[in-house]
Amino acid sequence: MAYVYMLLCEGNTLYTGIAADVKKRISEHINKSGAKYTKSHVALRLVALWETQNLGGAAKLEYRIKRLDKQKKLELVKLPQSVNQLFPELIEIGFEAKESHEITEINRVLFCGESERHHGKA
Repeated sequence: MAYVYMLLCEGNTLYTGIAADVKKRISEHINKSGAKYTKSHVALRLVALWETQNLGGAAKLEYRIKRLDKQKKLELVKLPQSVNQLFPELIEIGFEAKESHEITEINRVLFCGESERHHGKA
């Protein structure tokens, strides 16, 4: 399995990435050892997550999402299942939008206390 994820970052920006181990990868973003972008734009929370069969499929979806304008990305955040309508050419790859409770659980585990530490409250 592989994952495509979207993070809400400081400045109300979005970061899209792929990972075989999504919790580990997001932890890297939180700890500033992830992508260059999230070293300067603090990751605040996971907002969307799709599961694919392999990293190749994840890379294809990531590429297409990164080419979208911000409004389209926000629409995907609101309705992640719409990925199949937005990219019908990728349907055969098989994407599963993860449910909001799964995203909430990842946020609870990975981001618990991050906002307090970031804002000097811990």
